[in-house]
Amino acid sequence: MSDDRLKIRCPCGQTLAVKKSDGGKAVACPSCSTKLRVPGAAPTQATAFASSTPSPTFDPAPADNDLFSGLDLGSLPSNQPMANPYRPPVSQRSSATPNPYAPTSGASNLGTAGNASSGDVATRNEFLSHETSLKSIGLLYILSAIFMFVCGFFALLIGAGTLLQGKLDAVIVLAFGFVYIGIGVLQIFVARGIRRLENWARIAVGVISIPGLLGIPLGTLISVYFLYLCFSKKGEFVCSPHYRQVVANTPHIQYKTSIVVWIFVGLLVFVLGLGLLAGLIAAFVA
Repeated sequence: MSDDRLKIRCPCGQTLAVKKSDGGKAVACPSCSTKLRVPGAAPTQATAFASSTPSPTFDPAPADNDLFSGLDLGSLPSNQPMANPYRPPVSQRSSATPNPYAPTSGASNLGTAGNASSGDVATRNEFLSHETSLKSIGLLYILSAIFMFVCGFFALLIGAGTLLQGKLDAVIVLAFGFVYIGIGVLQIFVARGIRRLENWARIAVGVISIPGLLGIPLGTLISVYFLYLCFSKKGEFVCSPHYRQVVANTPHIQYKTSIVVWIFVGLLVFVLGLGLLAGLIAAFVA
């Protein structure tokens, strides 16, 4: 018997000679027709499919529409990543291309003008009312300076006419005219400083307001109010360099003139009108 056959015995005593390649298959006994399984493992379906399917061959020549047909893959080192065909080389990239993840230039400018910190905003809102009142003094001083200029002009005009007539009191009238104009210039200068919250202007307003205490009752009330605004703790802080920096850091916060100041403005305009009328009458009488 050849090596590719083996013998199996049926329970009925019959001996069968089968092929080894039939391992796992069932054969029938010729005597009793009993189904006998041939010893050995049957080939699996995958093995049978693999043995019956021819192995594919690899054609190294790339097709015309291959994405990487223009790359020399064989020249790349084994430890280097393959180049991206859609990314230009470093030498051809523009250095002006912005980085979307780079921090903006204004990210570290917190606290500068237009980029106020929360502390600056809180401080400005706390002292805004006092700041408004101090700056309103400058507006009142400007109106008062206009009144002084008008009075000084008419005094000089009347004094010049009186001087031509040979009267000695013309010198006194001319002196008053120069005094009025000088006071007007001083008030313009102080008004400019107090509206900028300069500390020297705060002291100057206080000094100018002291003589006004004698103008009972309206002048006294106005002077007392001005002295409070200038020499209180709030007034000292509002005219400090620190608060001026806070103002520069919060330009979006605007002050509004209070109703009290508008009342004072109305009174000054009324007095200014009376002064102009009196000056005109005096000029015609002279």
